[in-house]
Amino acid sequence: MSQGFYLTLVVVLMAVRSGLCVFNEEHVLRRVESEVNIPPVGNTRLVVHVMGRYNVSHRVQCSQLCFLTAGCQSFNYHDGHATCELSEQRKDDFPLDAVEGAGWDYYDRYSLFIPRVLWYECSSLINPCENGGVCTRKVLMADGEERQPCDPLCVCPVGTAGPNCGTCDWQQVFATVRGTGQQVIDAWNAGPHDEVLHNKSLLVHQWEALGIKKVKVVLEISGEEDVELIFSGENTDKFSWFSQARLLSSPWSDLPGETANFFSVEGELNPVVRRSFYINHRYGGCAGDEGWLAVGETGPGAVCVWERASYPELPALVYSKSATHVNWNDGCQSYNYYEEEGICELNDQTYLQGLVDFSFRTGQDSGWEYHDRYSFYMIRAWWHECSAHNPCQNGAVCTRKVLKSSGAERPPCAPLCVCPVGYSGRDCEIQDCQEGSGASYRGKVPVTTTGKVCQRWNSQTPHGHTKTPASYPSSGLEQNYCRNPDGESGVWCYTTDPGTRWELCDVPTC
Repeated sequence: MSQGFYLTLVVVLMAVRSGLCVFNEEHVLRRVESEVNIPPVGNTRLVVHVMGRYNVSHRVQCSQLCFLTAGCQSFNYHDGHATCELSEQRKDDFPLDAVEGAGWDYYDRYSLFIPRVLWYECSSLINPCENGGVCTRKVLMADGEERQPCDPLCVCPVGTAGPNCGTCDWQQVFATVRGTGQQVIDAWNAGPHDEVLHNKSLLVHQWEALGIKKVKVVLEISGEEDVELIFSGENTDKFSWFSQARLLSSPWSDLPGETANFFSVEGELNPVVRRSFYINHRYGGCAGDEGWLAVGETGPGAVCVWERASYPELPALVYSKSATHVNWNDGCQSYNYYEEEGICELNDQTYLQGLVDFSFRTGQDSGWEYHDRYSFYMIRAWWHECSAHNPCQNGAVCTRKVLKSSGAERPPCAPLCVCPVGYSGRDCEIQDCQEGSGASYRGKVPVTTTGKVCQRWNSQTPHGHTKTPASYPSSGLEQNYCRNPDGESGVWCYTTDPGTRWELCDVPTC
């Protein structure tokens, strides 16, 4: 199972992005643009009423498409994206649906009048266009006489490309954004006039009119390959496509055959649990929960540890990195910390999952503190795993700290290596080792072969002893580091476990 704020969930549609159909005589269109009769309404876009979306080479072509399309009353044109949206209503009739749109120009149907270029629809006998492409034939006027029509030209809907619009492509329509404070499901449900803090295209609101063929969910994971699920999108709405029956491919071999108690965009939404884009196998009281994919929306107070995340890290995306479904609690779920010696132990269970094993640390090891995975989070400091540049050696964890100032991320700090016990150095390249029986060992390993933390040499609790720094001044009895002051077979220490007086330490021989 993998979880984290380092994940982004992206939804893309097939037949929603493509190359442009280029006019052979585009210079004619640009030349006549000066003859526009009615100027556009700048930075304005009429939404909700869009009936078609096309890739065009010029605003004049968008105008002619509207003229040729039955029911078209107006159109939006974005020069930077070369995108044309045909609408079945006018801004004057639906002023509340005219929203601010940077780079968009709004036109009524007859705003552009081109006296020297006529466009005709092709007859059924000479229509090579596929996937809903509009077939047109251009006729140029010269001295009042019509020339012979040009060859058919296909104007492709967004999402198709090629001379006949026969090639499909993908376009992103939704992507999660970390730390916005808005839940993913609320952004997905939001209307065209609602505030959305995640990246969402207006195409989501036009879902049923787009003729969608496939939908792809992409988990973008920093430093790793993307994870993809592909669904059939034909005859669906913005919710029904995400279902087990429509799943075409996924990274999980067991998903087509295994049952799922949740498989939906809405997932499980109630006052205490909010999980969207949820594909879950079964419930087992948090500790036994198993599944494939979930977007946790609740935060650090979530019911189950596996879905918790600090507010700046939301949404908490979790997914199976196995070939099948997994227990959501796989991996580190809690940790023990010994402040005096700076020792951290990672656990694969929480206190509630391993109640029998918990008493030893709390009842008898007074120097230890127990924390759930998300007990601490820092508003102004995030820790990221390193990606390509990882200098750490010997199993050390490479992290890069990102500080926040006034809500903006600064560039990550230099990589920092967190060394396993027994290694040191900037990149954890130095391994502690003992020569012979370890009488000269001065390393900093403070745990025994069974993982028990060493008692300090100057302490008589929980075990009284005579091996003190004062009695053995040349043996290096510092803090609670493993030593061999008395000729044992290797370095050792007294332990902090009252039931175990001493043990050898796991320090390799040089």
